[in-house]
Amino acid sequence: MSKFLSIDPYNILGTISSFRNEFKNLPDKYIVDSLLSTTKKAIFLKILHERSLRNNRHLLSIIYDLLCCVSTIKNNEERYFYFNIRSCIENSIRFFLNKSNDDEIGVTRMFLEFKEKYKNIDAVSNLARIYTEACNYVHNNEKAGIDISKSFQFIDSEKVIDNKKARRLCKHLLDFHLSLNEILLINNKSDITSAYLYINENIVHLISADFLESLFND
Repeated sequence: MSKFLSIDPYNILGTISSFRNEFKNLPDKYIVDSLLSTTKKAIFLKILHERSLRNNRHLLSIIYDLLCCVSTIKNNEERYFYFNIRSCIENSIRFFLNKSNDDEIGVTRMFLEFKEKYKNIDAVSNLARIYTEACNYVHNNEKAGIDISKSFQFIDSEKVIDNKKARRLCKHLLDFHLSLNEILLINNKSDITSAYLYINENIVHLISADFLESLFND
């Protein structure tokens, strides 16, 4: 009965508080705020998955990839951040193209379909830009500037967070958020309003005021 009466049935506030505590020792406020914003987006998408899109594996993969991005920034694993943000973008595109869970479309064709479906939308070019940079790191291209002379001992060691690099990665995450929001409003507005029906007072803790206004106003 107490759960039935709760105004926070998904423990949104408690989960946010736990994540905030997880990041409390990070030295840079911008990094902390960015990681917290990302975890809020993961919570937001998790509720969307649970209540409206239960069988969509691509959406669940986006959530997983976002949490992996947070972990790699927190643990100063720059290159592995790019592995995860690339996967996150690929899963987002499959999600927005309404692909089946077992879809095996090639990346080139997938991007072509995506650009065709969402013409003249800033989110498309933003995601393509982040994806291109991620590929440089994933494939260890010269443009990435990775120091490939490092020893196993250095590679395997625990690394102190580099604020400058971490802030750059956080900027990619925030740009991804904005792009995701733009296409969610086009592709999944009804799914979101349905998912947050009766728990809409909690949504204010997870998304920006601008996104909230766009979501519930025609």
